[in-house]
Amino acid sequence: MQKHGATVERRSLGFLKYVIPTYYVLAFAEASSNLGRFDGIRYGIRKQDQPSLKSLYTSTRKKGFGVEVKRRIMLGTFVLSSGYYDQYYGRALQVRAWMEKQVALLFEEFDFILGPVSPFPAFKLGEKNKDPLAMYLADICSVLANLTRTPAISIPGRPTSDGLPVGLQLMGRRFEEHLSPVHISEPTRPETISYAVFCSTTTSTYTSPFYSSPLALYPTRIRTQYLASYT
Repeated sequence: MQKHGATVERRSLGFLKYVIPTYYVLAFAEASSNLGRFDGIRYGIRKQDQPSLKSLYTSTRKKGFGVEVKRRIMLGTFVLSSGYYDQYYGRALQVRAWMEKQVALLFEEFDFILGPVSPFPAFKLGEKNKDPLAMYLADICSVLANLTRTPAISIPGRPTSDGLPVGLQLMGRRFEEHLSPVHISEPTRPETISYAVFCSTTTSTYTSPFYSSPLALYPTRIRTQYLASYT
């Protein structure tokens, strides 16, 4: 990008440290609510160990859901319970609305937000199965789009020196598909496209309060001006 005349300015996205707790409070709550219909009567498999309605419900949900789904249902039920709804779910909704405004401010200055899908390369299959928190923290870069309802796409990036795949995600404004990075390569008219790049893996680092290892989580501004005269 710099070869095409890009200029770089570094910024700080302070709200990134709230992404993981906010996202998973909302995701668990919604999972608990949405999966309540799978009771063996209306939806889902039907299992019954004892001839009672309680057994029908408990057996169906015990055998029909895996470990991770049960974990999300239990935690989601807790944050939606009386006495904790406003403390967890209600506050998470407020934080999400605040983060939406922060991203909207970014898009007033930038055309796209570019960053990795994950803060680290792919890990071995099953390596983090016993540590669900580590699995959740791997989503710190990608769930920003989900939380702020921002259109995003994942594209292949340059592999690491070990040959591990690295994914890049590109986020843009809602309902502005016509403003595409593809347009900058079309010889139609001079263009100015700006990118906010975060979660780079080469320079500064940001230590997440939810993770023991430093994560490279700093944004960079790149503005490229195409001043050539096209015919």
